[in-house]
Amino acid sequence: MLAAIDAHGAALASSGEIDVRRAAIAERRLLKASEEILRDRFARERGGRVQALLGALTARTLSPHAAAIRLLDQLHSGGNA
Repeated sequence: MLAAIDAHGAALASSGEIDVRRAAIAERRLLKASEEILRDRFARERGGRVQALLGALTARTLSPHAAAIRLLDQLHSGGNA
């Protein structure tokens, strides 16, 4: 069994597949961490900057896409990188 695992690992390494898999894992981890940070900041700003954007969405004076871009810009300019 150990030999099969080692052979599989060697095959992944020699084909470059291990690097592809590691990059995909890193990408998923980055996206997950980014989503968690965004959700946290969204919750903290729900009564402030987010409320104004929600009002514009409700009034249909701003599209969801435009509101999301503004939200990200506002959170970035007022938050930690």
